Order: sequence, then C-alpha cells, then structure tokens
Amino acid sequence: MTGVTGAFHADAPSPFEVRPRVPVAVAADLWVRRGGKDILKGMSLALDPGLVTVLLGPNGAGKTTLIEAFCGALPARRGTVSIGGRDPRRDREARRRIGLVPQEVALYGRLTVRENLETFAALAGTGTGSKRGEIDRALDLAGLERAGSRLVSALSGGMQRRANIACALVGRPSLLLLDEPTVGLDVEARLGISAVLRRLTAEIGSAVLLTTHDMAEAEAVADAVAIMEDGRLLIGGSPPELIATQFKPTTRRAEAVLNGWPSEAAEAGLREAGFVPSVDRVTWVGLIDVPADQVLAAFDRFGVGLSALREWRVRRPGLDDVYRRSLARAHGP
Repeated sequence: MTGVTGAFHADAPSPFEVRPRVPVAVAADLWVRRGGKDILKGMSLALDPGLVTVLLGPNGAGKTTLIEAFCGALPARRGTVSIGGRDPRRDREARRRIGLVPQEVALYGRLTVRENLETFAALAGTGTGSKRGEIDRALDLAGLERAGSRLVSALSGGMQRRANIACALVGRPSLLLLDEPTVGLDVEARLGISAVLRRLTAEIGSAVLLTTHDMAEAEAVADAVAIMEDGRLLIGGSPPELIATQFKPTTRRAEAVLNGWPSEAAEAGLREAGFVPSVDRVTWVGLIDVPADQVLAAFDRFGVGLSALREWRVRRPGLDDVYRRSLARAHGP
C-alpha cells in the first residue's frame, strides 16, 4: 500500500520504498505564501488511485491551503503540484480531473438535487449525450437515487453533503478533495458519507484526499494518513503502519474515568504516571508499557484507588495516539 511521501519523522522511516501505483496527484517540496507568510513549507504528498488519504493537523496547519494548491488556486513559491503529470494552475485539463467538496455546502438551495447536478455537469464540460447517464451515476454513488427531485433547501445536513459530493462526481474526477465534509453532522450522517467514500474508491478508483478533525471518521475510511503541522508533513503511512512504527507491540492506551475531579495530589500523581486529562478532567488517558495491574497499584499509592475509578479501559493505541505523539515530538521536549 502506498500513498504518502515526504519528510517523515526520524523515528518513523517511510514504509514506501517501492511504489507500484502511479500517483494521481503529487505535491513535491511545496512552498506557498499567503499574506506575506509561508503557509506550506516544503510539503510533499502523493495521492494514489483507489485510496482514501486522510489529512490530519491542528487548525492553521495548512490543510485547506494544500487543497487549494492541488486545485491550482494558489501559486507555488517553490516546488510543484501536478495532477496526472500536469500543472493545475496552467492546464485546464488537469483542473477538469478534480472534484472539490468545500467545508461549506456549495449548492443552489432553490434548485433540486438533479438540477444542481445538471449545472455542475455543464461546468465540468460533460457532453449533452452523456450528461443524464453521468448524473444518474453520481446520484447512485452518493446514495441519492430517490432524492433527485427534491429541493436542496429541504434536505437534511447529511443529505446536502451527499449532494455536494455527487456534484463533485459528475465530471468523473480522478482526484476528489473533501475539506471537512462531515463537520457538524450527526453520527448516522457521518457513517453515510464514509460509506459513499468507500464505494467511490472501490467502483471508480479515484484518489481521495479528506481533511477531518474526527479521529473515528479517519479510522473508518483511511487507507493512508498524513499528519501535518506548520505547513510540513510530520509523518505518513497506513494506520496499521503508523501504529506499528510509533508504538511497541506491548504498548496499550489506558483510560481512567474517575468519579470526579482528582485532588491536587492525585492529579500530580496521574501526570507523573504519564496520564493527561480530557476537557472534563474526569477522564485521564495514558500510554503504558507495563501490565495494567501495576498501573492501578501506582494509582492507589497517590490516592486514586479502585473506589475512585468509575471505569478503566485498556486497548491498543489508535490514530488519535499517533496524532498526539507526532505533534508532541514536533514541538520537542
């Protein structure tokens, strides 16, 4: 499996020594400046056909700027962007190969779903003879076969997002870019969009780049993950590869859910044991490499005994742990 290249962390060498696929899109040592400030600083990323690459990073990391660069909307101060080997800023055919789903729904609310797709098909240059077939196909891929005659303004948020994806598909893009398409949606709607992406890559083999802050969504759809901060790629690979390179086989993620806020002494002990609090300061998370009973015994010594624990969970680390560790290492000790 391939899909991500670039400046990997020294502790996590790139697993991509051989590339059996030809990338659909490539950003190579890309530097992009906005408002007199470098936003992308040597960013490199390759997107392969038939794979979903999830782009993770804090706000301001440069994720949306990278998507705009892939669309050809921003000039490169240094480095290159190519879609099918062509520069999207100079080559109209390269831009025609891109489908974009922005953060905000970009549809005509007073038109039906099908009328929106007809408009986008015309913009994509789809011929009159094939337009109906392409629209029917996009509706089917997005699971909107029965919603074509409905006004967009009458649809739920999740259905509007699906319609937005369908509009991006009518030109048969080889590259689909989605900038936080599930933000603000409920669990059912997010699962529906995840299913659309899985079907999309399986049936038409597009390369997909998705940005999100939802780790559960990332784990559900990602074939490859790229974590970036401050305009640079920190680490990349498939989720299993990232977990294997970042953590020992014995490492476990432990969550201690307390009955209430810990005392100052207990909090100090939790932090000394390597645990950090969630927003509510009731759930504390840590990565452990020793048996769980030893950790619980240590808890008891600094005032967090079993009676203070409402719940104790232990599992293998996930993408959220890879993400936090990558950012922590980038910031140094």
